[in-house]
Amino acid sequence: MPLKAPQSLHPSDPTPEPEAPAARAPQATPDPEPTPEPEPLPENFPALDLLQTAGFTTRQQVQQADDATLLAIEGLGKATLAKIRSYPTGG
Repeated sequence: MPLKAPQSLHPSDPTPEPEAPAARAPQATPDPEPTPEPEPLPENFPALDLLQTAGFTTRQQVQQADDATLLAIEGLGKATLAKIRSYPTGG
């Protein structure tokens, strides 16, 4: 049985196109870090009733509020604001 001659490797012969890589399925992006559950205001938090009446229900809301916003709450003064700002953080 005769052997077939290999195809010509002559430079003028067109080189075969490389195969295109298979399309990859999009990779799932990892979920971002879960956001911590909002921490409700503790029962002994300074001016708890005033803050809740004004719509503040979590420590995060109080921490993010600027002083002017908190001082605008009727009945909440500078001394109480100082107690709020110095209240120990949970954790």
